[in-house]
Amino acid sequence: MAMMPAESVGQQVLFLRSLVLNQGEHIEREKARRRTPVVGYLCSYTPVELLRAAGTWPVRLNPGPRSIGHADAHIQSFACSFARGVVEALFDGSLDYLDGIVFPYTCDSLRAAAEIWQAERPGLFFHFLNLPLRMDGRAAAAFLREEFEHLGRRLAEAFRDPAPALAGELGRQRTMDGMYRALWARRGSSAYSAGDFLALAWARESLPLEEATALVQRLLMEDGGASHGGRPVLVAGGAVEDPAVLDDLERCGLRVVADDLCTGSRAFAYQATTCPDPWEALVRKYLDRVHCPTKHPAEGRIEHLLRQVEASGATAVIFLLQKYCESHAFDYPHLVDVLRQAGVPCMMVEIEQGSTFGGQTATRVQAFLETAGGEVV
Repeated sequence: MAMMPAESVGQQVLFLRSLVLNQGEHIEREKARRRTPVVGYLCSYTPVELLRAAGTWPVRLNPGPRSIGHADAHIQSFACSFARGVVEALFDGSLDYLDGIVFPYTCDSLRAAAEIWQAERPGLFFHFLNLPLRMDGRAAAAFLREEFEHLGRRLAEAFRDPAPALAGELGRQRTMDGMYRALWARRGSSAYSAGDFLALAWARESLPLEEATALVQRLLMEDGGASHGGRPVLVAGGAVEDPAVLDDLERCGLRVVADDLCTGSRAFAYQATTCPDPWEALVRKYLDRVHCPTKHPAEGRIEHLLRQVEASGATAVIFLLQKYCESHAFDYPHLVDVLRQAGVPCMMVEIEQGSTFGGQTATRVQAFLETAGGEVV
């Protein structure tokens, strides 16, 4: 039996929404059937093609809403709820099914979480993936290649040599990501909600590749039905782990027609290139993608955001910022200035794991709608 039930697409999307917040029980059961080692990772900068080429099943981890108890003794309380949730999951046993974990270097909070994991789980395959801060220039390419090859050697020692299968995995990933981009381009006229699309984005990074590909193929063949009304907006920000957050936005009278989220389209926002050398192709993919605020320079990210606004027909931008996420918080004022100079109204909503919109936030969104462009259409 496949992890994804052989039912209607609508039922499968509902299944994916439940999977986002209940990864452990599904993956643990499927792991026993597949007999495939599971390697968790924390960020879309992880080269999943390399993990699959090593014979593992890469799963982007979502700690989900949980009460924080053990983590408070190990990580500062002003770390974002995502980082604290990752540490809590280490101690409450919900990630005991993992055979390995990869932490790419993005922010200091996740680096602290990585060090706690390394100290507390010495028998687990653990890799801290150093990434350059500047993602341009030959030095960055050389550094990243060295880091990817180092990860490849460690995977070969623990699982199998990924080099022979790397080119094939790169090709399979490009095919799926191309379909995801095609599907996202139609989201403004889709009957599926923004929460459904977020669940699909998580599926790309947690389901086996062939199952995620099959689902997107089916969705591309569907008419999709009539889209719901609401003011078209683009949603930007960091990690959004719960589809209900985007559902709450749309209940306020918005229609999410595009996104620039760490857990959304940013992971497949890159120009597909082919190189004879698969290691070089892997490096170019991760260097040339749309980067998050932990990487520099910022110009490409800003240009991408403006292009998305224009292409999608969004009339405003809503920033969803994880509480205590310094990287995105530092980025926010500059992005707001650029957008407002371009005549695009925007607002910020602070979120954290396990929280959805209360009445006060809904009132703020409604006020924004009224003051930044008139009636909802």
